Amino acid sequence: MDLRDLKKLADTLDDSGKHELILFLQSRTKWCVVPRSSN
Repeated sequence: MDLRDLKKLADTLDDSGKHELILFLQSRTKWCVVPRSSN
């Protein structure tokens, strides 16, 4: 799975799902993930 696939997946999630995905990614990687507000 590449980042484009991940973005497509994230686009189908609601905000709480996105938040959980970000926390999951942060726990598995050392990336600095900056949540982007979609409103």
